Amino acid sequence: VRNLLTARAQYDYVLFLDADSEIVDEQYLQKYLDALDGKSVIIGGRQYAEAKPEETYRLHWRYGRQRETRPLADRQRRPAAFFHSNNMIYPRLLNLTFSETTQGYGYEDLVLGQLLEQKDIAIRHIDNPVLHADLESNQAFLQKHKEAMANLAHYLASHNDLGTRIGAHYLTLRRLPFASTVLNLLMGLNPKLESELRKGQAPLFYFDLYRLLILHQLYQRETE
Repeated sequence: VRNLLTARAQYDYVLFLDADSEIVDEQYLQKYLDALDGKSVIIGGRQYAEAKPEETYRLHWRYGRQRETRPLADRQRRPAAFFHSNNMIYPRLLNLTFSETTQGYGYEDLVLGQLLEQKDIAIRHIDNPVLHADLESNQAFLQKHKEAMANLAHYLASHNDLGTRIGAHYLTLRRLPFASTVLNLLMGLNPKLESELRKGQAPLFYFDLYRLLILHQLYQRETE
């Protein structure tokens, strides 16, 4: 859909803003206009509401606030690693194209961020966040991350870790003696982990372990 809309664009700049985003600053457009330089991809950032949602939506909210919302200085230090297309503007002449080999949800942003780095196209982060207003239910959020782990497993098997923390940790673990055997044994924990995560109160460590074990299972399938 992003590629289709880009192809239909008629003006000098393309602004991507996800449908579940809410503008929180009346100067939103002006901040982007002030930042335009005709050559860079400019990322505004995202934020989540401070008020806790009901438990059914708590996992997405907690993950978003603790992992996805990053200070501007962090984003500027690692521009491609924190590349998010939910809120960005760029010159149409750059002809950005999202990979259509990525299936379902997950990591298409990092793939494009890597491509921009390879082409020496500047990624600039500014302080112009939008609110991620439409939270996924705990169950839907878990399902989306299952899809994301399938994509990541495919990239890892192709010797591209996309610069992800979980991918790097998994590859490091695999180099340890008996790591695969231990991970296979731990797979039995995933039904319990998923049950706890659906309640919305489990620590994010549970979510990290849950995704790591799914990644291990899918990576083994990819490399058999």
